Amino acid sequence: MKNLLFCVLLVFLVACSPEIKVKVVPRSAEEMVKINIVSPQEEEIIDSDTARIIFTVENFRVSVGGNAVHVVLNNGPIIKYFGNGSLVLSSLAEGRNVVRIFPAKGWGESVKDMDAFVMRQFYVKKKNSELLNVNAPMLTYNEPAGFYSSVEAKRLLLDFLVHNVVLSKNGYRVRYSLDGVSRELFAAQPVYLTNVGSGAHKVVLELVDKNGNLAEGNFVRTQRDFVVMEEKTKP
Repeated sequence: MKNLLFCVLLVFLVACSPEIKVKVVPRSAEEMVKINIVSPQEEEIIDSDTARIIFTVENFRVSVGGNAVHVVLNNGPIIKYFGNGSLVLSSLAEGRNVVRIFPAKGWGESVKDMDAFVMRQFYVKKKNSELLNVNAPMLTYNEPAGFYSSVEAKRLLLDFLVHNVVLSKNGYRVRYSLDGVSRELFAAQPVYLTNVGSGAHKVVLELVDKNGNLAEGNFVRTQRDFVVMEEKTKP
């Protein structure tokens, strides 16, 4: 009887309690993550095939095993960096090189604040081509990459950045293919690939126009391979 009275009282209190309102407080411009490349300068010619990339990051704490800074050289695989803002890139190809840098949260997702992405173009030993048009449509691949356990593969992050265009159903779209199976995305938001089996996999990420053709821009198609390691069974 006491339990029944308690339950009735609890229901009464919940029903009579005032509506709980959640207020979302947007971050100010001063709180947004900002990244900037100090060196090399845009269009600088470096005499060596080794370059020191110096950059600064504001309002973002980097920690080993946690938040990181992702560096992409010439559309190659991401380099996860946990240091203090000075990264050495070696064995660079002669001519134009392009570095893109953006912060990523501990689970790999890129930070998408307005100033949380920076791109720098420089030359190694000689100027062999013009700079890329920084105002053209551009796609930056982030995740997945590397090796994953079978547990991680139950929910794998697919993440990217889109620049200079807005995605929509009737305009630019991002098309991804996992092992030949394609899907189109209409928003620059991360998605998750679920229950990916063990073995090697291939992801193709493309920025396409309203007609489904590759957009005219920079790095609009990227292919990455990743591996899901087979779970070891106990004897």
